[in-house]
Amino acid sequence: MKRCLAIVSAIALVVCAAPLFAQQKATIQNVPEIPYTSVPNLLKVPTGETLGEAVGIATNS
Repeated sequence: MKRCLAIVSAIALVVCAAPLFAQQKATIQNVPEIPYTSVPNLLKVPTGETLGEAVGIATNS
């Protein structure tokens, strides 16, 4: 029984460790740089509008 457990453990170790050695290092290719600009005052709403107008609970409707 101990011999069978040792064999199964060795096989499981080899099967689980094999993908670790199959990995290759990534190489840097010619990747274009994505232009990024931030939006100024992202959360500022236009004048005359407010956030939260659509939120409400109707009772006895």
